[in-house]
Amino acid sequence: MTGRYALTGRVVTMDAASTVHTRGTVYVDGSRIAAVQDAAAAPPQQFAGLAPVELGVTIYPGLVELHNHLSYDTLPLWQVPERYANRGLWQADPRYEQLVSRPMGAVGKAKTLIPAVVRYVESKCLMGGVTTTQGVRLISDAGIVAYYRGTVRVVESPRDHTLPAAASRVADVAAADRDAFLKTLQGNACVILHLAEGRDATARKHFTDLQYPGSTRWALAPSLAGIHCAALTEADFTVMHAHGASMVWSPLSNLLLYGDTADVAAAHRQGVLIALGSDWSPSGSRSLLGELKVAHALTDMRGLPFSERDLLAMATCNPAAMLHWNKAVGSIAAGMRADLLLVDGVGGDPYNAIFRATETAVAAVIVDGVPHYGHQAAMSTLGVAGGEEVTVGAAQQLFSFLPSAEHPGMERVSFASAKAQLQAGLANPPTYLPPAGAGLHAGRELPELRVARPHLPETGWTLELDELGGTGEAMRPLIGAGRELAPSGLMAVQPPLPLVALQLGEATVAGDATWFDALAAEPNLPAGLVAGLQALA
Repeated sequence: MTGRYALTGRVVTMDAASTVHTRGTVYVDGSRIAAVQDAAAAPPQQFAGLAPVELGVTIYPGLVELHNHLSYDTLPLWQVPERYANRGLWQADPRYEQLVSRPMGAVGKAKTLIPAVVRYVESKCLMGGVTTTQGVRLISDAGIVAYYRGTVRVVESPRDHTLPAAASRVADVAAADRDAFLKTLQGNACVILHLAEGRDATARKHFTDLQYPGSTRWALAPSLAGIHCAALTEADFTVMHAHGASMVWSPLSNLLLYGDTADVAAAHRQGVLIALGSDWSPSGSRSLLGELKVAHALTDMRGLPFSERDLLAMATCNPAAMLHWNKAVGSIAAGMRADLLLVDGVGGDPYNAIFRATETAVAAVIVDGVPHYGHQAAMSTLGVAGGEEVTVGAAQQLFSFLPSAEHPGMERVSFASAKAQLQAGLANPPTYLPPAGAGLHAGRELPELRVARPHLPETGWTLELDELGGTGEAMRPLIGAGRELAPSGLMAVQPPLPLVALQLGEATVAGDATWFDALAAEPNLPAGLVAGLQALA
């Protein structure tokens, strides 16, 4: 369905007044929301005589994620072998190199697999209700970024020039002095940067090095969205708030790697705006929907000062405000983009409902007014003809990608073929490329993975992979003494481990019977967290 239509259901707007329409109607005209109002009210004039679609759903804004290393979301959950004090230490661990960085490095250099990676990770976003995401980029050829201007909106390269692109890669060289880093902050609407990742003084020094020596001046600005901030103190959050900076919280990844997470209660007390990010599949949730559940379970366990509305704001209106996109996404109001997440059911508390929803309850995901994923029946009712069928748990779902917005050749790449190609590659070390004859899967021939690049020169482009360690791709500043933390020197003294076959990371929790057992085996998670997550499943 495109053009003009109306959806009736319970509507959780996430506007400043926290408006909830118990039975409301969202009127969509093209890519925009024309109106949202009580269903009993007279429709806008241009919708007169048009019957609204009613699917028995709660309508939320599409989820907005400000931190993910999406290329890595093809990998399985890493069984973290020990508790690390800071980010540089796990990057230097040969066990991380064996199971994460070297396999992903091979996949990232394989041109024929890049379309499969893109299709698979954007599909995971849709399955988790995400309409805007961060962290999918390529290097060496600017034209290659077009691969990611497809179905899900990417903050570094939005399709619309009215949305200011976020900067999310600040190389160590560019950040080697505070002036250069501050200039970067001042030249961008939003800079998404790993900051103080870890729990020790070494991690915190990445933040304190941003203060000019002998001065109260800091290389901070309202454009900064600091990822993790796990080592920061309440006094540090006071400084961040004074400069208008915000933070992106990834609780599951922090807990898995470091045994604890950011003091978000202190950040909240100091008025720092907080968003959520699932980080990546090696040490994070399957999607932002899953990370919402982690934030909810941890809030309950620790008595954090967040309502369910506050937590949902971290995945909707808060990140939209950080991007300066809050007039376009993150809430449901007239004039906004028609980015919508439809979830089964209209009963119970409207905010609690999304935390208890599984991927099987995602009735539809709409981006710019176009339904791209959801229940087969709902998608048919919404006017979607054709598409790719997929089973998620017990639910029969449908993908409908948008070929007109995708890079040439991507229309030939189905979710199933991408999944099969990636699994065949990950199971084939040391190249991690699909072996000859790997086109057969489950007894039937898969669509050929063909890549049309008529206007792109062969210039050695690869996926941008920023967690390889020692590559110069680190996404945090190394200033002054902080330079000694670069993992390249640490990695050189430890011999590599032999490469092994890997399983493709599952796209959903609902489709993975082993997920909670794998989490329960992780040594660094606090007692009770997995049980709390299971209660929300």
